[in-house]
Amino acid sequence: MFRYVLPPLQRIALIVYSILLVPFVVWTALFIHYVPAPLNPFWRWMFSIVFILLALACTIFHEYFAVVRLKGYRIHLAIFIPLVGFILAYCVFTAITPTNTAKWDIPCSRNPTALIQDTQIIFQNVRNFKYQSEHDYDAIWETRTLKFDEIEGMDWVVSHWSSDMIGHTMVVFRFRNPADNIVLSVETRTIQNEPQDLLAGIFKRVHILWILGTEPDVLYLRTHFRTPREDLYLYPMVASKQEAKRCLISLAHRINELAESPEFYNTLFQNCTTSLSIFKDEPSDSKKSDIRVLLNGYSDQIAFEKQRFSDIRPDDSYMMYRARHLSNLKFQQHPTTRENYSKILHSPFRWAPDDAAISDF
Repeated sequence: MFRYVLPPLQRIALIVYSILLVPFVVWTALFIHYVPAPLNPFWRWMFSIVFILLALACTIFHEYFAVVRLKGYRIHLAIFIPLVGFILAYCVFTAITPTNTAKWDIPCSRNPTALIQDTQIIFQNVRNFKYQSEHDYDAIWETRTLKFDEIEGMDWVVSHWSSDMIGHTMVVFRFRNPADNIVLSVETRTIQNEPQDLLAGIFKRVHILWILGTEPDVLYLRTHFRTPREDLYLYPMVASKQEAKRCLISLAHRINELAESPEFYNTLFQNCTTSLSIFKDEPSDSKKSDIRVLLNGYSDQIAFEKQRFSDIRPDDSYMMYRARHLSNLKFQQHPTTRENYSKILHSPFRWAPDDAAISDF
């Protein structure tokens, strides 16, 4: 790279530079693939591959490219081309801003909003869809008036559809009348005809939406209509009525913020679990010290270890406690419809697993 540096040092400097350059090249190539532009997947992959090949060529064959002299040194400009590419890509990345106006999929097409009054809270755009199948539904949006003195508590909900690491975290606000129960589900806001992608959530291709819905919508969809059907675990939280009220008001402020100022979803740092840190006493407040919070499927295990659930027995292991709260078992014991879903969901378990059963669970 430099004319008057000993060859061994020159090679070492180039190797170190190349190693340090790798994450920047990978990030830039992925950003090129996910950049919000009207390109089909083939051209996105092609442009990403071309950038990687260009970066390799500039690093390996830098001596054949342009050279400038600076204070007696010969500097090969080609080795800086990948870094310049990263800087340009990052400038474009920072210039991308979120929006609330796009051709969203119908289930995430409306922002919920809230009006906080002295004794009650009024939510608009509460989702209460009626499903015939996962993609066949009657779209119903409602306005719900909920009184603070009727709040009974909160439930922590985790659904799984593959491994234990992968899951979706939700919160249920319970009221005196189970029909008034509200589910908070922090989800990706998808654009019509655009498939979801895990990495897209890192490159500002996915917006975040705080969905407020009823249990016969948000939860019934997951346990009875999704393919594959999801395993739903519902845990009563240690939360007084006043704490539940405070969390509900925090939720109201947050959804109003998002209705005014949209934000991007981030797979790592603003997902369905980490976003719930507005609730002071919920499991995601451990995100600074426990890497498991980045794996949404473990949020209930973190909460169990921190004694955040109200019905933990002295001799409970996590697996025993978890198995006792698998709501799908209730639905197997009782014919479940949209009308009786909440009643069955919150009914006591008639199945008490023992240690032998848990070992094979």
